[in-house]
Amino acid sequence: MIITDENFTVDYDVGSAWVNFKVYEITGHQRGSTDKFDVPVYEALDAKSSDDETLDINKANIFMHGTIKWDGCSHLNFGQEGYLHICGNRQIKLLKDIIDTVYFKCGELMNSTLDGEFDK
Repeated sequence: MIITDENFTVDYDVGSAWVNFKVYEITGHQRGSTDKFDVPVYEALDAKSSDDETLDINKANIFMHGTIKWDGCSHLNFGQEGYLHICGNRQIKLLKDIIDTVYFKCGELMNSTLDGEFDK
């Protein structure tokens, strides 16, 4: 299941007691068929500069990936090798927002009934 918002696209893979996810950062938008700038652009995998972009999520750099389990425990990995470049407080807030979004969505996808673990 793929869900896109203003800043990220998240690909969720739901298991019996966990959800695996991959987060792709949207770096811009291109004009789509409706003549609006609504087609997400991603940093290309193994990009050498900010000009290395792709529209194909399968060829995009993974911003964050991991697993959220039924008991609320999580495994988070950043970038391809655990490295994450963040510029300023705005990006720190975006990181917190995406972790919150993914965490609560995973609880919803697992129909979690754990008291408090997946509460917003």
